[in-house]
Amino acid sequence: MNTTMNDNISTPSVARDSLHFSYPDALPVSHSLSEITQAVRNSQVVIVSGQTGSGKTTQIPKMLLDMGRGSHGKKVIVTQPRRIAARSVAERISEELHTKLGDQVGYRVRFTDEKFSSNPLGYCH
Repeated sequence: MNTTMNDNISTPSVARDSLHFSYPDALPVSHSLSEITQAVRNSQVVIVSGQTGSGKTTQIPKMLLDMGRGSHGKKVIVTQPRRIAARSVAERISEELHTKLGDQVGYRVRFTDEKFSSNPLGYCH
């Protein structure tokens, strides 16, 4: 079973409307969906700590897009410590959102720019 977020967001986003948001129950961060989104709404800075493999890198950016962040000329940018990680995570998130890499999710690694600048969600090294 997947968890989905159902907020009445007052600022619709064209990108958000075309994406499929779900949060796998197997990932611990999915169980904190409400707490994380509430913290983001109420604070300028939110620090999320969790074990490796808990879903921080993949699910939290999706939560932000689902909240309407990354629209109206703004972006959600996730930095990755390795080049291969930036590309592979961007590919995975594109699959989870049911969109083609480069359509809504991009990445920038060294000399490669897969529509990083023109998308609401970008992964970079």
